[in-house]
Amino acid sequence: MDCPNLTKNELSIMEVLWRESRPLLGAEIVELSENKSWKSSSLHILLNSMLDKGAIVVDGFAKKGKHYSRSFSPTISHADYLGHFISHSFLSNDFIAKNLLLKLIEGDAISNETLNELKNMINEKSEG
Repeated sequence: MDCPNLTKNELSIMEVLWRESRPLLGAEIVELSENKSWKSSSLHILLNSMLDKGAIVVDGFAKKGKHYSRSFSPTISHADYLGHFISHSFLSNDFIAKNLLLKLIEGDAISNETLNELKNMINEKSEG
């Protein structure tokens, strides 16, 4: 699947959907958005744009107050989005990729277990 190119506001909505890990109504997205006060019309435009890009899908309908509203779910996981973003933003250049990985490995942030997993992945990739 192609990874959608999201605006800053669309990414804010995705972060709410990823954090909650359940389909959300537009009103719930507004309630759960930190540091945002979406207007109904703005949110509607953003959600439709995200639907067009394939970033979200309509997951169903639920009654909120007197009206029925659509609920939305992401089509891509947070990890997959970050992986795509990093690989296309930073790792498309071998020099940058090498230096980024070296800095990560040199620090203490990565455990020996993770380093071993990475080593195994690299070995499998280079053999296949």
